Amino acid sequence: MTSVLDTAPAEEVSSRPTVTPRDAWRKARLPVAIGAGFVVLAVVQALVTGGVGEDLLDPEAAGPDGGMALAVLLRDHGVDVRRVEEPTGTSGVTVFVPVPQLALLNRPAALRRVATATDVVVASPDEFSLEMMRIDAGVAGNIREKVLQPGCDHPDAAVAGAVRMGGSVLAAPEIATACYADRGDATFVDMEESGRRVTLLGSGSFMTNEHLDDDGNAALALRLLTRARTVEWVYPRTVEFAAEEEKGLFELLPHRVFVAVAQVFVVLLLLALWRARRLGPVVVEPLPVVVRAAEAVEGRARLYEAAHARDQAANALRAGLRDRLVRVLGLASDAGPETLVAAVTARTGRDALAVTGLLYGPPPADDAALVRLATDLDLLDTEVRAL
Repeated sequence: MTSVLDTAPAEEVSSRPTVTPRDAWRKARLPVAIGAGFVVLAVVQALVTGGVGEDLLDPEAAGPDGGMALAVLLRDHGVDVRRVEEPTGTSGVTVFVPVPQLALLNRPAALRRVATATDVVVASPDEFSLEMMRIDAGVAGNIREKVLQPGCDHPDAAVAGAVRMGGSVLAAPEIATACYADRGDATFVDMEESGRRVTLLGSGSFMTNEHLDDDGNAALALRLLTRARTVEWVYPRTVEFAAEEEKGLFELLPHRVFVAVAQVFVVLLLLALWRARRLGPVVVEPLPVVVRAAEAVEGRARLYEAAHARDQAANALRAGLRDRLVRVLGLASDAGPETLVAAVTARTGRDALAVTGLLYGPPPADDAALVRLATDLDLLDTEVRAL
């Protein structure tokens, strides 16, 4: 017998073509572009947003990002500077929140207590911290920090002049005074609401030790924080027992590591979806060899014989004859044994018990009984069809 493969063209049996570097690059350029896009996004996010330093505007920190110089300057002007975990809410006190995110991480209750203060100065706010402090304002974006002119008639801004400002773009009600805008994006907002005065700063970097003596930075800081004789500098300390307890590996890793892993996971997921095989419709192919029905029947019979499954063979013979008799006699497909036996008896005149034994009897005891059963079933089928 000639095989299908033997008659196939030589071109179809030839080996697969090799993949050239150009073909490989054509297939891989989309996932590479997606991965590069995520990397660039992560770098830009890290450069723009940065992170909250451990000593950023800390009144006791002498580093470049600390706020010790401002605290000393305020004390020299007769202001009682108190570093607090939470504000007291006492009237006649200016509550200064230099890093709302730090308070949110270490002591969220401090931001809720700010809502009871009558004079509040907040630097670098975000939407969530503003909501917790019950300040009717929002954050509309982020811009690069640089020296900006006041551009308003606010008395504190007018005295200070040019100040290093930027960071969060603030959105406030129309009654608020907006200053230090860059192309319409205000980074300084001063307003009065519900009997309290609130000043929002897009960034507090102009108050740090590094930039305090530049331009009008010190003048603006003093004007904002000398409105009362006491300043409650809300700067929660990190949990003291955290250094005593043993930390696991995941606790020691920076938060940016988890962000990078999440981005890599997204890239791999997109790559998997892109490279996954699409299941199309079922393809019907012609059989290479035609198998006669008699061969299939003989093959199943040999399996029954090898397994000594006389009961299954008898059930198959009886079930096949019952289906044929139902069609020949015009009975319903769900006709029961009594109906079928009665119809066969009326058609052939045979005894009802004999017909019941043939169609629904017990399994044969040996091979000879199985052969006799097959012969009797054939005779009954022939008799019913002949009448």
